[in-house]
Amino acid sequence: MAKFTLKQGSDSFDFDVFGAVKDKNDGAIGVWTTDKNNKILVKKSDGTDLLFPVDWKFNDKNQLCVLSGGAEVFNFNKSDANRPIYKTVDAVLIVKPHRDNLFVFNLRGTWEMTGDHDLSITINNVKSVIDGFLQDPTGRFMYHFFNKEDPTFKQESILGFVGGLNPSVDEGGKHITVFNYRKEGDTQGKFSGAFNLPEGLTVHRNFNQFMYEYDKKGRTTQLVITGEMTLTDNFQMKYIVAQQKSSGQEQVSSTTFILDLELKTKKFTGDLEFSFKKVNGKTAGASSLEIGVSGQYTAVLGSARLQAAYSFVQTKGNNTSSFAFGFNGSLAFKNGEFVWNFQKNAQETSISVMGNITVGGARIDERLNILVDLNHKVGVQLLFGVAF
Repeated sequence: MAKFTLKQGSDSFDFDVFGAVKDKNDGAIGVWTTDKNNKILVKKSDGTDLLFPVDWKFNDKNQLCVLSGGAEVFNFNKSDANRPIYKTVDAVLIVKPHRDNLFVFNLRGTWEMTGDHDLSITINNVKSVIDGFLQDPTGRFMYHFFNKEDPTFKQESILGFVGGLNPSVDEGGKHITVFNYRKEGDTQGKFSGAFNLPEGLTVHRNFNQFMYEYDKKGRTTQLVITGEMTLTDNFQMKYIVAQQKSSGQEQVSSTTFILDLELKTKKFTGDLEFSFKKVNGKTAGASSLEIGVSGQYTAVLGSARLQAAYSFVQTKGNNTSSFAFGFNGSLAFKNGEFVWNFQKNAQETSISVMGNITVGGARIDERLNILVDLNHKVGVQLLFGVAF
């Protein structure tokens, strides 16, 4: 059985990976765990306790080691008979030294995500970097990593954090992603932890769902965030992510984020393209990420006028939902062609609808008429394939 030795004064004690502690005479004296300061705590059979100040660190092979006096005394992954597994609950690292034994102990530290998408934890001022990847088919924050000296890749651990991804901007206005997560002691609905992820959210155009995508060591990873997208005629997007539970436990928190967008589309073909103006109220810079929504242009007859519109479908697993919104503005005839005039904040932007419109004589329904000059009206018969 794998074990390590620590000293207290002139006495030495042996700790095995099943939680038992023996003295130098090989006599059982109790069991060990860790306290909230990450010290090894021995609960002796006589009711007294022993504390051992130690350090904890993952090495460059993703292997957890215990150190005493700056020197490594044990590597939990080194023994062939020992296959530890790691997980997190409320940002507390739970170590199971032997995956087939019930014994576990906890470590508490400060988590960060690096610019290379490594996950770091600092335990009592000792920083470790874990080389893995963020991935989950249902949009949960699950960080996978392996013991790098295991050629079979069977020694996988997954560190899960409960919370929600939100788009944001950094101090320079660059679009980034923040993951707010629950920490130990947080009350219901509170998320005091935060990962600032280096990339921004984008839209997976096959599904019209937001996703977090990044490249690491030649591998592209996507984390799709299933939600409900709505757009207004002023190009404000609201995205609502529903709560997810597993076995009654929250895995993804209910999240809503709001994006104020600027239309980048220059013609009525292809996807609808935007850049970010504001993200959850924060102003985005000129270099902010652009996104697109995949759908088709259409037309709807509103109560006051004929509207150019856009429709798209969102895919959520085996389910789909359709949504359409009308553009703010109106049809007009300018410089010898028919255009759609977008109107926002006292500014106008025009996009030609030539090739997407058929006109004829003036219509009885004034909503369908366009003034070509002071004395001449034409009536819309077809717009974006929709007949009127």
